[in-house]
Amino acid sequence: MSNNDFQPNWASMPGDTISDVLKAKKISLSLFAEKMESSIDTVRSLLHGYISINEEVAQKLEYVLGSTAQFWINREKQYRESIDRLRKSEEQKWLSEIPVSDLIGFGWIKESQNIIEECLTFFNVPDVWTWRKKYSDVTTYAAFRKSSAIKSNPAAIAAWLREAERKGDSIECNRLDIEKFKNHLPSFRSLMKKKDPKVFVPELQKLCAECGVAVVVLKTPAGCPVSGAAKLLNAHKALIVLSFRYRSDDHFWFTFFHEAAHLILHNYKEAFIDTEDDDETTEEKEANEFSELSLIPKQFQNRLRTMKPNQHEVKNLSKDADVPLGIVVGQLQHLNRLDKKYLNGFKRRYDISDIYEVSQ
Repeated sequence: MSNNDFQPNWASMPGDTISDVLKAKKISLSLFAEKMESSIDTVRSLLHGYISINEEVAQKLEYVLGSTAQFWINREKQYRESIDRLRKSEEQKWLSEIPVSDLIGFGWIKESQNIIEECLTFFNVPDVWTWRKKYSDVTTYAAFRKSSAIKSNPAAIAAWLREAERKGDSIECNRLDIEKFKNHLPSFRSLMKKKDPKVFVPELQKLCAECGVAVVVLKTPAGCPVSGAAKLLNAHKALIVLSFRYRSDDHFWFTFFHEAAHLILHNYKEAFIDTEDDDETTEEKEANEFSELSLIPKQFQNRLRTMKPNQHEVKNLSKDADVPLGIVVGQLQHLNRLDKKYLNGFKRRYDISDIYEVSQ
């Protein structure tokens, strides 16, 4: 391999060479600025690569530091070529992580000759490096529940959260009022008895919007095994996003109340993760308990935990607690008192088109 074949995955700024020469010649920054007939801020920008070396700057560098003006011109050219090469390489790597086909298929981005620019615009970032900094750890960006059975892709989760943000921003809401949101819990619970998502999803969204909480129901792209998320959109609006990925009433409502718990119980300005692998954390225990009590009131919890998990007892508890049959079955399964393959016929299942049609 020749020297020309070597392409490191880093780029050395001309400022690095300038700094080395300044150190070797024991020239202070202030003296360097004086000799360059520039301000200290300007030479700092030169050292950090914010200012390019043109013919005029190169002539000054030749006079102040030595070597030739052409050396400094070439040094700048090599650096800019390295940056461009690294940018293109990083963009292609990033693009392979983004579920582009789903984003196009879902209508989140347009099919374009410049798909990189389309994706950057979608995420509202100027470049891939900024994206990586912003989404360096999506687990600190929002609180979400995800299934560990499916391998997750952070870029896909980031895309799902980003689209949820965009939709949440467009929902008109009152000023965020967590106490009012908490007081609406009985109203949220009453919606569980409504069978059609075309009816209960808009009503849920309306009630939450009155409290400053935007509720978005959003399908997930490949690599995003997430059920729900909660975060602060701004100082006056919060977001709950639900994927409805299991298409059953028990899972939908458990997830909703779980995310509601994070807004009510926890400092929703802080980021925390909710995965099925992390249910032992304090926040997860609290959110799960909150959701359990929201679905099945406290006075029926002992009965739920001691009853025989058969059809007759499920129907009796459903009637007494005034909750759908599927909620009781789901809670029994959640508590590991009923195998997940039994009594699923009691759950309400939803057609995928019905689920997402109302949220577009």
